[in-house]
Amino acid sequence: MLREDKVIEKIIMKDGKLAISAKDLAGLYKVDESTVVGVIEQKENDFPADFAIKDRDGYFLTESGVAIMLSFLNSDYIAQVNIMALRIFRRIRELFSEYDNGLSAKMIELERKIDGSKDMTSKH
Repeated sequence: MLREDKVIEKIIMKDGKLAISAKDLAGLYKVDESTVVGVIEQKENDFPADFAIKDRDGYFLTESGVAIMLSFLNSDYIAQVNIMALRIFRRIRELFSEYDNGLSAKMIELERKIDGSKDMTSKH
């Protein structure tokens, strides 16, 4: 059975988006990279730029790209890999959101402190 940590270590930031390389996804699926790339290239209308990113390092699939891949590569094992990967993408997004919310709260608190100290210095 596939371990979550093997999926987590494959997810990276690519062009500001969470993504997994076609090579790594193929490895998780236990298929050749050419199989995953072939689907992306043959079904290019189903993989817009926000689903599949192409650069000099190859293809990278976002969460949506991983989800749509199951429409073309369908097996019980690949379905289980996708379920795990999509849950991990979601958890990472939630962590970013929590971090962002926490950071925003700290910024607001800092602004209040700065504004408060400005008020105190302007009164003197």
